[in-house]
Amino acid sequence: MMFSKPFFTATILAVLASVVSAADKCDDRTGKVQPNDTCDKICQRDQVSIFQLRHFNTWIDAACSNLKDQDLCLSMKGKDCTSIYKVQTTDTQGCWGIAHDHGIDLSVFMANNGNPDCTKLYPGEWVCVAAKEIPYTSK
Repeated sequence: MMFSKPFFTATILAVLASVVSAADKCDDRTGKVQPNDTCDKICQRDQVSIFQLRHFNTWIDAACSNLKDQDLCLSMKGKDCTSIYKVQTTDTQGCWGIAHDHGIDLSVFMANNGNPDCTKLYPGEWVCVAAKEIPYTSK
C-alpha cells in the first residue's frame, strides 16, 4: 500500500510541529541557556522562580543537566511572578517563614511554588513571593 503525497506531507508537518521548542510557543519572556548555566543561575539572571522555569520548560530534567544550547520560555502573559526571593541558609522556618517575612499567605506561597507539602526548599533556590496567586494552570 502506498501513501499519498498529501498524507506524507501532513505526517511530516505534524512531526515537526511536535518538536517545536517551548520558547517558540512562549508569548512573553524568553531566554537562551548560556555556557555553564545551571537552573539557579538562570533564575537569578532572568529573575524567575525555579517552579516557573520548570513549569514552562517541562523538558528540563531533575538535575537540570540537559540545558546546553536550549531556548527557554521564562513566562507567559498573565503568568509571570515578578517578585522572587533566593532561599537563604538562615530561612529555618521554611515556607511559613518566607511567606511570613514577605507578608503573603502561606497557601499563596505554596501555590506559586508548586510545593504543596513544603519539603523541597533548598538554600539558593529562587522562589516566588508574589502576594497574589499566579494562574499557572489556567489557559
